[in-house]
Amino acid sequence: MPRYDAALRAALSGPPAAFLLDAERYELTGSWACLWEHMQAADPDWRMPLLWDLLHPEDADALEDRLADPGDELRLRDVYPVASRLVEQATGRAWWVAQRLIVAAVAGWPELDGALLLRSGVDVAGLMERSPARACSVIYAWLIDGAQRKEVAKFDAKLKAPPLTADLDAEPLWTPHDEGDAFMAAMAAQRGRRG
Repeated sequence: MPRYDAALRAALSGPPAAFLLDAERYELTGSWACLWEHMQAADPDWRMPLLWDLLHPEDADALEDRLADPGDELRLRDVYPVASRLVEQATGRAWWVAQRLIVAAVAGWPELDGALLLRSGVDVAGLMERSPARACSVIYAWLIDGAQRKEVAKFDAKLKAPPLTADLDAEPLWTPHDEGDAFMAAMAAQRGRRG
């Protein structure tokens, strides 16, 4: 498989609109632009603030009620992987890769924003809201622009190295169900272009 297959699928299907937790559906109606704020935070507990910003207000209240209910077995440690997986589905990359790309973009924001707007008219801030996967691809391309193949390989190794906090035993980034959803979204988009 191509090395950026997950990023392509995420770009074609767009960010997730909902997730299931204990067979309950939670709608994501917030702006994905909140990744700029939460993914650059030094706080290792970025996951819950990100979820609160993405969740529909009623679903956020329902989740908060479940977490506060001593009779409910749901705990924060159960919700953290959900947030990590949402970031992975939205960006098509491991959450730590997306985080490192976003941190680099914020650190070099004037140059990144200016260069992309001047050269190609790309609004990477707006792109993050519509397609986090494409925004991360643009950031990556900007970061490796002009680098030699050897430098890119070194950069990729450092970028993709999992942090100690990563759960490497987690479910794969794309399940067969995700594959089907991405394929159907791509087909629908293709039909829309022809018709």
